[in-house]
Amino acid sequence: MQINLNKSLAWKIGEMIDSGLISYKHYSLFCDDIIDKSESPPYWIIELSLTKFQNNAVRIVNEFAYSEPFEKFPELNDFYLACLFLKYRHRQISWASFLINAGGYSDGYRCSIHCEFFYDQLNAYENSKYSKNIEEIQVIDVENLLKVNISEAQVTYKIFEYYFDKYVSSF
Repeated sequence: MQINLNKSLAWKIGEMIDSGLISYKHYSLFCDDIIDKSESPPYWIIELSLTKFQNNAVRIVNEFAYSEPFEKFPELNDFYLACLFLKYRHRQISWASFLINAGGYSDGYRCSIHCEFFYDQLNAYENSKYSKNIEEIQVIDVENLLKVNISEAQVTYKIFEYYFDKYVSSF
């Protein structure tokens, strides 16, 4: 599989790590593979391969992604919200946790979905005593709003899912 290690991919990796969708168990063997196959691997890949700490990993990929020459990234960051949604889909977090985290994120960052949407969904979900039916309806609503970003995040996640499986099976 040919992977383009450009700034756009680095930005996505940073968002995926920052959201908690991927961890060192996803990216360490990815980095090692790139290092093994390249005569001169990018420095940020070498650095990333050496850290397990989430904050350091985010800093490493963002330093590359936001370095000169500068590239423009989406003005509205729904990719992070899509990463949170995939965490829910992968059963890493509950629906209530997704709504709380998405509301908090969209309150502090520019997203196409305002924080009140998520908080209103959370209130309705709590008021329904965490009804599975309400959850299913809300999931469809959020999925429709984030469809493009979820699809993009899934494509990138598949790269790391392969390495996660390899990492887990080797221990």
